[in-house]
Amino acid sequence: MKKVLTVLLAITILSSILGCSPATSAEEGEVKNGEPVTLVFHALTWIKAEQEAQQALIDEWNAEHPDIQVELILKDWGTMSQELLTSFETGDVPDIFHYSQPVISDWKDLGYLADLSPMITEEDRADVNDDIWAGLTADDGSIVGVPIQYEVDVTYYNKDIFEKYEITPPTMDDPWTFDELITYARQLQGSEFEGFMGMTFPGIDHFGRVFPEVWAPKIGDDLVYKNDEGKYYLKLSDESVDFIGKVKGLIDEGLIGENMLVWSQDVLPEFLNGNSAMLVGYGCWYRSMFINESEGMDVVDWGVAAPLKVNQTDIYGYIQTLSVPAASKHKEEAFEFLKWYWKPENVLAVAKAAYIMPGRNSAINDPSLNTPEYSWDLTQQAVQHNVLPDYVQLPGWGQFSEGVATTLFGQLWAGELTLDEFVTRYESEGTKLLQEFNE
Repeated sequence: MKKVLTVLLAITILSSILGCSPATSAEEGEVKNGEPVTLVFHALTWIKAEQEAQQALIDEWNAEHPDIQVELILKDWGTMSQELLTSFETGDVPDIFHYSQPVISDWKDLGYLADLSPMITEEDRADVNDDIWAGLTADDGSIVGVPIQYEVDVTYYNKDIFEKYEITPPTMDDPWTFDELITYARQLQGSEFEGFMGMTFPGIDHFGRVFPEVWAPKIGDDLVYKNDEGKYYLKLSDESVDFIGKVKGLIDEGLIGENMLVWSQDVLPEFLNGNSAMLVGYGCWYRSMFINESEGMDVVDWGVAAPLKVNQTDIYGYIQTLSVPAASKHKEEAFEFLKWYWKPENVLAVAKAAYIMPGRNSAINDPSLNTPEYSWDLTQQAVQHNVLPDYVQLPGWGQFSEGVATTLFGQLWAGELTLDEFVTRYESEGTKLLQEFNE
């Protein structure tokens, strides 16, 4: 852990030298001469409709609470981690920030995050599954985040193509296996014109996270274990190795296109423009892009089908969270606002605008989501298969899956590593990082 803290501090200092802007100062919200407290809220909402829904809630709060005003500052997923690390070291923190469970797991035992337990009632606790709370609870019992949004893995398909070839899309009662997907993808590959893809698949920037979050739970691979000394180590099951090798074979075959090895966003136009039959391994929130970001464009008639199965249909639904830094100068006021913002009806409103599932069970099960429009009813069923594997709760996991693992998968797909070399490095480098973070 000392090595990890040293690295984090070095990164923070380097970022300051390079001119990385720190988070907005919480001192701006200090009470002066009877003026209201201003809470600085750093949010990662980037979908326009979601931003509007969130701002509407904050406007409502500000109108009803003249003594506690909230200033919403939109941030970027790509730079948020570094900005927060810098702010934790300097103490120049936002009062509330939006991030995700695997990343804040790296911080939950380092004293960076305030304990939210005082604002959480027994009713609140019962409204979130125990495995999710486990991933948001520090070793001392402090709760360091509340879940606001919950990803669900689904399969998108071109309705016209499926109808033309008389293919019935998978349902929750009758899901496809990965092998069945490959069979249909091969059938459709090149069927419409030269270059038409049977399916599009997660890009290189996506797969380091997608494998442990989507595919390993479907396989039933525990991934992380403890040795006789009580230290963590990472081990891929034989079935996981076979699956990864199968994906590599599909790349070599051309069933997974090379453009998908560059950037995952590049695959979306392929599907929407009618150049592929299916979009596989992406979350339910992509509906927002199809609906809100393609207005006025000529896009395919798309549908949402059930998540795929390997041995089971379980996945880890990426959990977005809200937290309060321990260094916030207005924790009491931040708790008051956060408790209000985290009410089921408010969480539901913002999640619906983003076409993602909300982070509380009462909101997930809200009757307004039980509708076939844009397949909300299917995603409501699919989220019941979400799990939180033990490994994503461990400090260091986010850095491994989104850093080291992404790099290694990219090298494997590009042919720079053999499968055996990939497995050796994936296991050894994952083990090293987990042991450093969990000493």
